Amino acid sequence: MSSELILGLGLIPSMLLVFVILGTFYGANRAYIAISWFPITFFILIWLFRQVLAFEHVSDEWWRDLAVTLGWASLVQAGLGIGLLVRSFHNRNGTIILFLATSLSLSPFFLRGLW
Repeated sequence: MSSELILGLGLIPSMLLVFVILGTFYGANRAYIAISWFPITFFILIWLFRQVLAFEHVSDEWWRDLAVTLGWASLVQAGLGIGLLVRSFHNRNGTIILFLATSLSLSPFFLRGLW
């Protein structure tokens, strides 16, 4: 089993669990907006750790697996956001905020190609 798969099996279900728990109390749209900033925050933290540890003689491969897993997790989360967008568009609710949250959660998928 590759380490990307192991990280993905931990990150994606935990993200969905947080969404379900928050969705139970606050509704699906608010729960999605609350978790939409997680992928970009993790992406920025990985970048900061790489910058801080650049002077150390540590293996430089640990962040690649984490960045790939984070990219796939953000893609799954964006799929959830697109589903909520379709539902919100059908109900004529606030789609602009959900669109911004979906693009925020999708950004690490596109940014991981820059590394």
